[in-house]
Amino acid sequence: MSNAGAFLLLLILAVGLLARNVVVAAAAAILLLLYAGEAQGLLHWTTRHGLTLGYMFLLLAVLAPLLEAPLTHQDLLQVLTGPASLVALLASALGSWLAYHGVRFMDRQPQILLALVLGTVVGTVVLKGVPTGPLIAAGFTALLLELIY
Repeated sequence: MSNAGAFLLLLILAVGLLARNVVVAAAAAILLLLYAGEAQGLLHWTTRHGLTLGYMFLLLAVLAPLLEAPLTHQDLLQVLTGPASLVALLASALGSWLAYHGVRFMDRQPQILLALVLGTVVGTVVLKGVPTGPLIAAGFTALLLELIY
């Protein structure tokens, strides 16, 4: 991480603390601790595998209620055939498609990552959003840039 990267993470940490956003502040603090502690191997591992780990925890959180809710086979059939469920199916498929293209776009143009991170922090802190959007934002960016150019 460069000095500019560490400075940006300090800024993100400060914004996260000021906005009382624990997720943003904790992520920045953990990365700064890894950097300051010269845990380059763990920092590199996080860079390479952090998204996969994040997907797993996100899916755990989304799927866990399925085991706690008293669902019957009839409930499942109604959920899968209702109009809201069909729209949700289409929206989630589109979101996954955008995320796939977002990952490819970030691999091809890593310099866009700074804008995506800043946009995510602004969306999380100012708009009270949830920081799950960088991949979809990257995919949406790639799609818009393809349409423009």
